[in-house]
Order: sequence, then structure tokens, then C-alpha cells
Amino acid sequence: MAQLAKEIFKDYTEQNIILEAQIDNVNLFKKSNILEINLTSENKISIRDLFSFEIYLKKRFNLSGIKLNINYTTIIDFNLENEWEDIVKYVVYKYPSTKAILENTTISVQDRKVTIYLKVKGKEILESRGINKVIERIIEVLYAKKCVVEFDETNQNEEKQMEYLKHLEEIAIEDAKKQIIEHKKEEKTESKSNSKSETENDTNVSASENPLILGRSAKIKEELVQIRDITVDSGKIALQGEIALSSTQDGEFVLVKSKDVRNGKVLVMFNVYDGTNTITCKAFCESDKAKKIIERLENSKGLKVLGNAQFDPYAKEVVVMSNVVVETRRNAKNNKTR
Repeated sequence: MAQLAKEIFKDYTEQNIILEAQIDNVNLFKKSNILEINLTSENKISIRDLFSFEIYLKKRFNLSGIKLNINYTTIIDFNLENEWEDIVKYVVYKYPSTKAILENTTISVQDRKVTIYLKVKGKEILESRGINKVIERIIEVLYAKKCVVEFDETNQNEEKQMEYLKHLEEIAIEDAKKQIIEHKKEEKTESKSNSKSETENDTNVSASENPLILGRSAKIKEELVQIRDITVDSGKIALQGEIALSSTQDGEFVLVKSKDVRNGKVLVMFNVYDGTNTITCKAFCESDKAKKIIERLENSKGLKVLGNAQFDPYAKEVVVMSNVVVETRRNAKNNKTR
């Protein structure tokens, strides 16, 4: 005999309409560690209720994923525009790398066609990962309505790009503050001689040179990762390699590109190759220091970079927002084998 959800999941105490739904059957796919539950409900289940219940199930049973299928016994009345903000939160929860692209989006609904208007570029990324199909399934599961989801990125403008750069700058400032705090703690616990010795070993540069190009400390304790393994979910990482040429809009090839942004800052951009792949690194610096930093980068034999990997919706690729850049004498081939 079928039971109600509240009779099976008695330790779930939140107010949730799912608890009144009937559990038709449950399937556990052991290989993927995904739990599938088929429900029958007389009442509309909101995306918030679905979201909350899935989080509970994942934590309660230590699962990799949840798949809920809902069968309604009545016709469900809903307004997709009103539900859209919660749907985005649900998609971002399942696919964190989509946050930068789906944030602040709007939609229009015409018959069975749902158009999502993006504030930043990212249509190709979303489609390549099948996010349009994910949203189609969410709508079908929650509202018993089949539709086609399309992305529209035609309304891009310079103002939105500047807002995005400002957002990146704010993140970089917060990271820099954390670096300063960490550096001060290290100074209290380590002697100058030990600090000098470790810096020389870490960067493989002679004592007569200052290896630090950008940041507060040349010491990077994080373990190096290979560029081919960096994803949008990698977070804080350290990488090592050599600068590779990149092309400008005019078709020229340069080692370092720069762009003036607000508040007297300069956005410096350069590609790093480590023998496995190439990735773009970006860093904000003061305008009076930009020229020297660019010269150091262009003349460097090798680099070690500490920063945060994240998706750049304008470049439509994963980049590293750099907090520390150190010159090294290790080349990309050496790094590949280590």
C-alpha cells in the first residue's frame, strides 16, 4: 500500500507540501548513488519545496543526487515568470558554474516556447552543458508542461561588462585583504632567515632578485595544479608555467594585454602555458604600478600564480583571477613532469 511522504520521512520537520504527496515507488541507483522518487500529488509543489526536500534527502542519506518525478491528479495553475527567480536558484544549486550567467536573467513565455534573456554572454556554455534541457525537465516535472527553452544574449552592452569588471575587482580586493592578514600571521611566527630561505627555494630565483611581481608575499604554499584539470569549481588554486602569446582585436600577438577600468585601476591579462594546457590569468593593479608589472611579466622566464578559478561570461571561458604572481626559473616542461 502506498504511503504519504510524511509517513516515510518522519524526521523531516519543515512545513512542505511534498509531505502530503503519495510515494509511488523509490529506486536507488547504486553505481551513481542517485535516489529516484516517484510522487503523486493533488496540490502544486513549489520549486522552493522541491529544493528544500532534495537538500534534506542528500544530507540524510549521503547521496550524490536526487531525481524527483511528480504526477499531479489535477491541472496545475502556475505563472512561470513569478516562479523564475526560484527556478534559477534551484538550477544554480545543481550546477554552481551557471551562477554568473543565469544571475539577473528575465524570461518571456509564448505558448510552449520559453526565452531566457541573458545579461552576460554565455549562451554557448549553457547549451553545451544542456542547461536548457535541464530547465525544460524542471518545468515538466513541476508544472506538467512540456516546452522548449532558448537563450537570448543579444542585449549585451558595455555598461553590463563594466559592472561585471567592478564585481571582479571587489572580489580581488577581498582576496587581497585575506592575503595581507595571512602574511602578517606568518611574519609573527617565522624568523626573517627562515622566510628568506623558503622564498628562495619556493621560487628558484637568486637572493639578489625580488621574485614577487604582484601581491604581498612571494610564498605560495598551495599545491600546484595542472591547467588541464582546472574547472569553474576549482576555487582557489596555484599554477605554474610560462607566458604564452595571445591575440588582440587587431590581430596582433602580444604577451600581456591591459585595460583601464574604474577607480584608477588597470586590468592586466596574460595567458599561462604549463605543458598541459593554456589558461588566461587576470589581475587588477594600480595604474601607477601597471607599467612595471607588465614589463616584469613580459620579461619573466616563468611564473607561479595564485588565484581563484571562475567562469568569465564575457570571454566565455574559465579564467584565473590572480592575487599573487611570482617570477620563477622553472619552465612549462619541468612543471609538466612534476
